[in-house]
Amino acid sequence: MKEPIVKEDCPQLPDDASFVTNGESSFPLKRANQLRGDIAVQSFWAKGSLAIFDVRRCHTNAPSLKKAFSTPAKALANAEKIKKEKYLKHCLRKNWHFSPFVVSIDGMLGVEASMVLKKIAEDQAAKMDVPKSVVINWLRTQISFASLRGNFRCCLLYTSPSPRD
Repeated sequence: MKEPIVKEDCPQLPDDASFVTNGESSFPLKRANQLRGDIAVQSFWAKGSLAIFDVRRCHTNAPSLKKAFSTPAKALANAEKIKKEKYLKHCLRKNWHFSPFVVSIDGMLGVEASMVLKKIAEDQAAKMDVPKSVVINWLRTQISFASLRGNFRCCLLYTSPSPRD
């Protein structure tokens, strides 16, 4: 089985006027009519096709979301729905797969993010000859720690003293 290729900088994608894919902004700033996915992976869901992932961290305990949605899972599902409304039709036009990767600030995964991690776990478990449960536990732990690091960075931004002249 051929290993999927992760494209951090996708040189063929910026030529398209309607969709630009890039994790870090090494391409020119996006124009108002362009959409930008965060990650592109070749042969992730199907051999030979491109999978686009767009990542979003959601503060499910925010007062506005608590009023609108009864549970954090519903807030994450709504965030996934918004991402799909924005990106899915453009990806389908190009015969690409699109998966929103929505995670709450406390590490809770959206449905699509869980499916992505399960696929990664299946592939890695088969390759490394370890149980799938071990790999998925490790992946979820990594996602949780990454989320905590992001929270910590946000706290530092708002609590650090301003530079003095």
